[in-house]
Amino acid sequence: MSRYVLDAGAALAFFKMEPGFEKVREILGEAGEGRSRVFISAVNLGEVYYIVGRESGRDKAEKAVGFLEQIGCRVAADRELSLSAAGLKLTRKLPYADAHAAALAIREKAVLVAKDGDFESIEDDVKVQWLVPSK
Repeated sequence: MSRYVLDAGAALAFFKMEPGFEKVREILGEAGEGRSRVFISAVNLGEVYYIVGRESGRDKAEKAVGFLEQIGCRVAADRELSLSAAGLKLTRKLPYADAHAAALAIREKAVLVAKDGDFESIEDDVKVQWLVPSK
């Protein structure tokens, strides 16, 4: 069974129909059919909620988060993940929220679905599915 981790940019691309949204739609469809597992860190989920809420209102933010949960996207948050993410931020200079997505992908042995080039520094540790060409 395929395993994926969405970073906030990938989830936002889906909700905003930005470049690459088709790939995220395909991954979420597989999850909804039980053919794959999809994860998102609680930090990235909060980032999605904040950005959708800021741009479209709290009601849309609630619906976005509710959709991810309804489709079976597993939300991860624990001490081990937080410390692993902090370690990646220290050694790889990743933004804080991105470090959580990367740490989760490493832990779950999942493909990290990403929109921006911030994850280039971890490509030796985890497979990255770029929604748009990296830098």
